Amino acid sequence: MYKILIVDDEAIVRDGMRDNVDWAELGFELVGACKNGSEALDVLESENIDIVLTDICMPYIDGLELTKRIMENYPFTKVLILTGYDEFEYAQKAIKLKAYDFILKPITAVELSKVLNKLKDDLNEEKKRTEDIDRIKNQLNESLPTLKERFFNSIIMGSIPKNISEKLNMFEVNFSGNNFIVIAIQIGESSKNDNTSHLWDDELLTLSVYNICEDILCKVKGNIVFQNWHNIMIAIISMQNQEELYQYALKNSEEIRQSVEKYMDITVTIGIGKPCTGISNIQTSYKGAISALGYCFILGNNRVIGISEMEENFIRPSYNKELERKLISLIKTGPVEDIDAVVESIFRKMKESYLPIQRCLINIHHDIVYILSSLDEVGILVDEILDQLENPLASTCAMRTLNELEAWFKEFCKKTYFSIIKKMDDYNKMQAMKALEYLKENYMDSRISLNSVCKHLLMSTSFFSNLFKRYQGETFIECLTRLRVERAMELLNSTSLKSYEVAYKVGYPDPHYFSSVFKKLTGFSPKEYREKSK
Repeated sequence: MYKILIVDDEAIVRDGMRDNVDWAELGFELVGACKNGSEALDVLESENIDIVLTDICMPYIDGLELTKRIMENYPFTKVLILTGYDEFEYAQKAIKLKAYDFILKPITAVELSKVLNKLKDDLNEEKKRTEDIDRIKNQLNESLPTLKERFFNSIIMGSIPKNISEKLNMFEVNFSGNNFIVIAIQIGESSKNDNTSHLWDDELLTLSVYNICEDILCKVKGNIVFQNWHNIMIAIISMQNQEELYQYALKNSEEIRQSVEKYMDITVTIGIGKPCTGISNIQTSYKGAISALGYCFILGNNRVIGISEMEENFIRPSYNKELERKLISLIKTGPVEDIDAVVESIFRKMKESYLPIQRCLINIHHDIVYILSSLDEVGILVDEILDQLENPLASTCAMRTLNELEAWFKEFCKKTYFSIIKKMDDYNKMQAMKALEYLKENYMDSRISLNSVCKHLLMSTSFFSNLFKRYQGETFIECLTRLRVERAMELLNSTSLKSYEVAYKVGYPDPHYFSSVFKKLTGFSPKEYREKSK
C-alpha cells in the first residue's frame, strides 16, 4: 500500500476525507491528518510518505511552501494541491513547484477516489520502471547498432552533439585522425544483361554489399560503414595525413566496385567527397559524395566518381550560383510569375557563353539536383514530388535545342512549385483539422491554451494562429469560446446544474467570467437563457 498524509487547517475537511474515503480499498494507508504544514513536515521526517494531500491556505506553513519543501527534500513524494481558491496564479505556482495535480474544492469522495486511482496507477508505473532497469539496459545493448546508425546519420547531416566524445566511446569508435572523407555507395543493377539481380533479396543484397565495404574499409581501425536514410551505404574514413586520405579513398572505392561486380554480379556507383578537417565538417564531405553520385546520370553507373574531378572538369560559369539561389527561393515560396524570368536569365547566360548542348545539359542537371536536394533539406520528401513529375534527368536528354530545353525547364520548375504548394496546403489543412479535433476533445479543460495546442501539434504559435484562422474561418479563442458556450447551452437546456457547475464543466473555473462570456456571445446571462428556453 502507498502511504498518504492529509494536511488541512479545517477540521471538518480533515475528518470528512479521513472518514468518507475507504483508503484501504483504494490501496492506500492513511498515516494521519495534520492541521498545518509544520506538523506535516514532522510526519515526513519520521514516515516514508508517498502522497501528501494538502490545502493551500493554512497558518505557519501554507500548502505552496509545504510543496516547495517536499520537492526539495522528498522528490519522490507526490503532492496533490486541494483548495477552494480558483485563481489561476495558484495553479501556476503549483505547476512550477511540480505538484502532481491541482484540485478545486468542493470535491466529493468519488471524485477524490478517481484522482487517487490515477495517481496510484502512475506510482505503480514508476515502480515498474525502476524494477525493469536491468531489462532496459539489456534492450539498450541490443539497440546499439540502430542507435549507432542514427548517430552517424545525424553527424553527416551536420548535427554534432556536445557530448560527442561520450557517444563515440559508447559506440566504441576511435577515429585514426582528425582528417575525414566520406564515400557514398549506391547499389545498381546486374552487371550482366541476364536479369540475375532479381535473385537477390533486398535485405540480403544490402547486407552483402555492406559486408564487402566493411571488409575492405574497416581494416583500418576507426573507419565506419553504415546506411543513410535514403538506403545509400555511407563510409567515413579518417587519417592524420590529408594528402594520403583521398588516394586511400579512391583506391579502396575501386576495390569495392570490382569486388561487388565480381562476387555478386551487380554494379555499384561510388561517390567520393572532398577531404575535410574536423568532425564538424563531415557534412560538407558527405554532400560532395552525394553530389558526385548525381553525376552518374551523365557518366553512367558502375564507376567511382570523385566530386573534385567533376568540379575540375565541369567548371560552371559563376553566374549560375546567384541565379540558382534565387530560383530555389521562388520555387519554395513564389511568386510563381517570376520563375520564367529567372530561367530565361540562366539560359541567356549559357547562350552568351556559347556552351555546347552537352555542357548545357550538365548545367541543367546540376540545377535539377540542386533544386531537389534543397527541397529535401527543408523536409519536403523529393519522392512525393517526383511521383507527380516525369523523370526530369531522363527528359532533358531527349532535348535537341537549347530553346526546347529552356521551355521544358520552365515547366519543370513551375510543376515543382505547384507540387510543393499542394503538399503544404494539404498538410496545413490536416493540422487545422487536428487542432479542431483536439479542441473538441479538450475544450472542457480550463488549462487548455494556444501554447498547449501548439505543443501538441509541434508548431509555432504565430504560424498556427494564421493557419487556424485561414482553414477554420475563426481564431483559436473564438473557436474555443464557441465550443464551450455551445456545450453550456446544451447543459442549461438539458440538466438542472447550477450556473457555476456548468461553468466548471465547460472549462471556466471563474463563474463570473463564464457569465460574461456567455452573455457576450448569446445576448443572455446563463440564468436568462435557461428561463427563456423553458
